[in-house]
Amino acid sequence: MRLVTNQINTFKSKIENNKEIITKMKNLIDEIKVIENELYQTKNKSRQDPLNYPIKLNNKLAHLSSVAGNGNYKPTDQMIEVKNELIKKINQELKKWDLIKKEKLKNLNNEIKNIDIDLISIN
Repeated sequence: MRLVTNQINTFKSKIENNKEIITKMKNLIDEIKVIENELYQTKNKSRQDPLNYPIKLNNKLAHLSSVAGNGNYKPTDQMIEVKNELIKKINQELKKWDLIKKEKLKNLNNEIKNIDIDLISIN
């Protein structure tokens, strides 16, 4: 997700004159960030940030897995239910990401190809 966002930002700087495509790029970046922020806590920068920002889906599932692995007994029914709920939410976000990769990025790439831009330029 971050790689795609970085690539879009790189091209955005080359297409300064085409407001329509720039707007589409910004909107796509916003969509990607929403998905990323549901899956990962992106605001954690320092050691104390986890105290200020809640954990997201991937950390919840990882922690649940860790807790379920402790002890001599099988995971409780509640743990299994929470795991299934977390996996369902993660899969919803991943479906959105797949849609972006398969359709929206393809459409954006086609639009960029249709405008005549120099890939290598001196600014």
